[in-house]
Amino acid sequence: MNIELFLIIIFVAGLALVIGLWLWLWRKLATTRISSVENTFIEQPEIKSEENQKAVSEIEKMKLVVHGLLKNLESHVQNLLDDTVRYGNNLDEQASQLKKAETLATIQQVERLLLQAVEKMKDSTNNYQQQLNEAQKKLKEQEQILEKLSRDVNTDFLTQVNNRASFDKRLNEEFTRFKRYGQKFSIIMIDLDHFKEVNDTYGHIAGDRILRAIASLLNDEKRVSDFLARYGGEEFALILPGIDSNSALIVADKLRTKVENTTFRYENYSIHLSLSAGVTEISSEDPTPTDVLKRVDDATYEAKNKGRNQVVVK
Repeated sequence: MNIELFLIIIFVAGLALVIGLWLWLWRKLATTRISSVENTFIEQPEIKSEENQKAVSEIEKMKLVVHGLLKNLESHVQNLLDDTVRYGNNLDEQASQLKKAETLATIQQVERLLLQAVEKMKDSTNNYQQQLNEAQKKLKEQEQILEKLSRDVNTDFLTQVNNRASFDKRLNEEFTRFKRYGQKFSIIMIDLDHFKEVNDTYGHIAGDRILRAIASLLNDEKRVSDFLARYGGEEFALILPGIDSNSALIVADKLRTKVENTTFRYENYSIHLSLSAGVTEISSEDPTPTDVLKRVDDATYEAKNKGRNQVVVK
């Protein structure tokens, strides 16, 4: 803005100088002409001619001076314009560099912010990972607890085999499978003979230990696919998928013989037991699982009524 004002002042000053010179020349010419006219009547032609030549020569000199001044003025103005352009270009270049520097600074600032954000994300990720690890650990502990609770719900506390509730559930599943796919199964119901006498003679602790030993023996003798449960008291039940009553009878008699030939020890006592068993097979005429249970119960009571230590099939 200051350069533009300076150029305007120079231009006005130069213009005023040129106008002044032209006015001075005009007045000079006018004076020379008047003097020439006056001298026409009083001076000789030779003198007039010489003076006119001098005047013309001075005027030409003044024209050259004025022309030189104008040229100088034009040159100075052009130089100032060139300087202004260069100054403007420099300003543009400086502005561009400032913008670049600002952009670079902005980019560096954004980069710093991004790096800070990444570091925060890494810290957050580490925290989340730690929380996830702790959560997974807790979930695993909860799963173990739930699994234990599930086992406790479905497991007999004393003998650690399946309980009555889990037996009823499995019986319903096998019954549904038979009705849908025709896959047969058999049930063996086992009742220990004279078990009350064991409790009365040796005590309930001895009776509990013998129950656990019987459960372990039965569990070792069954197939992996068979389902063993403590049905209640001194009764055990065994579901044998894919087995008919004849095959189940063989299994039951094998178990009976195994128990009969086993000596159970408690402290200094040797205890011998026997069992009575009932066997039945699922039938298409059974409307509900309860009918199967009733039939196997009847077979077990019949074995007891016949003298115990035997197997009856119904």
